[in-house]
Amino acid sequence: MPCDVPEEQLWSWIDRDAPELEEHITTCPQCRARANELRTDMGLLSAESSAADLPMPESIGPYRVIRLLGEGGQALVYEVEAPSSLRRVALKVLKGGCFVGQQHLRRFRRETQALANLEHASIAKIFEAGHTEGGLHYFAMELVEGVSLDAHVRDHQPTRQELLALFVRICDAVGHAHEQGVIHRDLKPSNILIGEDATPKILDFGLAQITGDAFSHTYTITETGMVAGTPRYMSPEQALGVPNTVDARTDVYSLGVMLYEMLTGQPPYEIALMSPHTIQTICEIPPRKPSSLNPALRGDLETIILKALRKEPENRYASVEAFTLDVQRFLDGAPIEARPPSSIYLIRRRLSKHRLATVLGAALLILVTVILWRVLQPPFNELNVRRNLLDLQCQMFDDSRDRSLFLRARSAASRYRQLPEAKLVSVHSSVMIRDVRQAVNQLELALKDDPDRRPYWAMLEAIGVESLDPPPGAQPLLPSEAGTDLTAEDCYLMSFATLDPERALEWVREVIARDPDHLLAMEAIARLSDFTGDIEGAIKAAKQLITTEKTPSRWHAFTGGLQLRAGRLDQAMETVEEWLAIEPTSHSPHLARATINRRLGRYDDAIADFTRAVAVSPTERTAAWWVYHRSTAHWINGQPEEAVEDCRAAYRLIVHATYANARLSLYLMDLDRPAEAAQALADARANVRNDPWLDTILATIAGDLTPEALIEAGLAAGPKQTCEAYYYAAELCLQCGRREDALEWFEACVQTGLVFDPDQSVSFPDLMSEYELAQWRLRTLREE
Repeated sequence: MPCDVPEEQLWSWIDRDAPELEEHITTCPQCRARANELRTDMGLLSAESSAADLPMPESIGPYRVIRLLGEGGQALVYEVEAPSSLRRVALKVLKGGCFVGQQHLRRFRRETQALANLEHASIAKIFEAGHTEGGLHYFAMELVEGVSLDAHVRDHQPTRQELLALFVRICDAVGHAHEQGVIHRDLKPSNILIGEDATPKILDFGLAQITGDAFSHTYTITETGMVAGTPRYMSPEQALGVPNTVDARTDVYSLGVMLYEMLTGQPPYEIALMSPHTIQTICEIPPRKPSSLNPALRGDLETIILKALRKEPENRYASVEAFTLDVQRFLDGAPIEARPPSSIYLIRRRLSKHRLATVLGAALLILVTVILWRVLQPPFNELNVRRNLLDLQCQMFDDSRDRSLFLRARSAASRYRQLPEAKLVSVHSSVMIRDVRQAVNQLELALKDDPDRRPYWAMLEAIGVESLDPPPGAQPLLPSEAGTDLTAEDCYLMSFATLDPERALEWVREVIARDPDHLLAMEAIARLSDFTGDIEGAIKAAKQLITTEKTPSRWHAFTGGLQLRAGRLDQAMETVEEWLAIEPTSHSPHLARATINRRLGRYDDAIADFTRAVAVSPTERTAAWWVYHRSTAHWINGQPEEAVEDCRAAYRLIVHATYANARLSLYLMDLDRPAEAAQALADARANVRNDPWLDTILATIAGDLTPEALIEAGLAAGPKQTCEAYYYAAELCLQCGRREDALEWFEACVQTGLVFDPDQSVSFPDLMSEYELAQWRLRTLREE
């Protein structure tokens, strides 16, 4: 029967984020489909339209418009002329007019109220707020001329003392806001403008929390568990969406990230979009020490920064004022408060006046330490080092956004200066982070030591530098044009002098043409062929390595993994059986065989393999994951009690809640044991450790979120979460009798094509059990 809700009503519900919408579409598939289409259309309108596409208004309310200053996601900022004084002011206008959503309007009003409460030289003043007859909401504020903080630092390159003095002024303004009960909650360089006189101005209080006001109850976490804000500067408590823990120390954390960037030129973490991995990084991963990027920061300044970036709010500075005072103490040369003022520490600070004696003593200590370190070092294994450099190069081709690769490459270049590929990998890493100037400097230094080394000239060409004149005979060559004067080793090094994996593969193939026994080149062919999609070439090279390597088992894993991904299950099984003959007591080949048996539908054999792997597991914690995977095989194999016990066993071994707990709840619900399911779910929710995505799944199983909301969150988070969301949503629909929805979402899970876990970095892939379970559910439901 057709639904009689008009389209205008759906538009209104979507625009206002009204709870009535979710209540209605939960039971109305027609309106759910229409709502999704409308949301898509509204998103396209928002994304495709900008102020540049629209005619400039002559006036807004009583203000005469002069020019557009900027455009954000929710608002436009114009330079306007005030009607009474004829002075120039900035007018911030909320997009959407009378159709604006209530959430955006609340945020706009919150910013208006926050600015109205503040009077500080480094905070933009607000003069008036209002709305036009047509429904446009606006407020007029001080016109600030300047550039963003990061642009100022990049373009003017202030000294460290100037940077710290500027930072103190910014902190003073934030501290004033805190005194007035306003917590900014979105501090970042783009929200701070620096004028020509180096005066900072803090802008954009749209996410501000105003203590003691009704606005303070409007939090930045949405109903689907997604968090608003800027991830790069977001504190752990903000990322977790725990509003009652957000206070002044949240701004301390954001200021700490900004100070880190101002002094190092790099962020403490490389994060962009909000995702479960991002939240885990913010909440769990320690920041890189600033001194690893700038050794001059080692000591008190590093201590100050790292105290501001502590994960737990209680371990940070208690206030922005305390943070500012420590920075000022450092500027004044006084002892800081960030560490206990022990007598040794205070003496060390005072001894800084006697630098010569202190430096000589420290130098002697370092010399003794270095001598001892060299004596105790194991012998240098050149083959292993070069193999590690090859691995590093392949990883940079695979994921150029991983900044940890940059640090590893820099470390390798400094430790193994005698290896040309170490220098080339380091240059590659500089290009990876878009620091071409640094890359050129590195190559110029390398050419001073070895001006005839062709790979260095080839790398200059690869990054587009033509200003240097190579000597005769040093022109870079294509592999097909390489003459007899190039040795196999020269060709191998040329494979590192490129940013293109296809070109690197051409060079290592040329190596093998000249020297069939070049082991590193054969490894490079296997790795690069896999990366570029040449499965046959990768398998051929890997099989040759199996016959020539002293430890061939890793190439059994590599070859079997390739065959498994290509769907050649019988061949993969033969390879793994060979591997088992070499390492019969290792857990790895047993796990690999279990994975192949799962793909073949031989669940009795898979269970036996998992059991053998658990028996020879090196630790209980690693065994827990194999017990969890065995539960999937038990469940599909029609052994529900064994599946339940495996999930319970995994929980006992790992201690905190994991996806085994989510699966346990579903199994018990399916077995019609609601009391046990409820108890298992409650226990799991009480023991989740910094895993917001798992928390979202458990909340959905508990009924706090709808299956539709889970799917929406999964689609926003990434492919793996999408696959998992469809599976869990389908299982829950099956539990409550929504069979058609369950079939639709099991099918959607399978349509993701995510057969293997994308987070697994090992050679032999791991299966996505949600994909596997969705396939099994579809098969059994269609047979009924």
